[in-house]
Amino acid sequence: MSPSGAAARESPFLQSYRAEIAHFLAVINGDAPYEPPTDQVLVQKVVEAIYKAADDGKEIRF
Repeated sequence: MSPSGAAARESPFLQSYRAEIAHFLAVINGDAPYEPPTDQVLVQKVVEAIYKAADDGKEIRF
């Protein structure tokens, strides 16, 4: 017997991981284009600047 209804559905959290893995495999297999993580690199630079400013006690300028 299989559960039905809401209990049988996969949570959006698990669906997102399943989709991320599927996309990763598609890129490796050449079935999907690779998009460089330019936005993520910018976000990481901002976060690092925040930590540096907190450590140094002064403003960081880009």
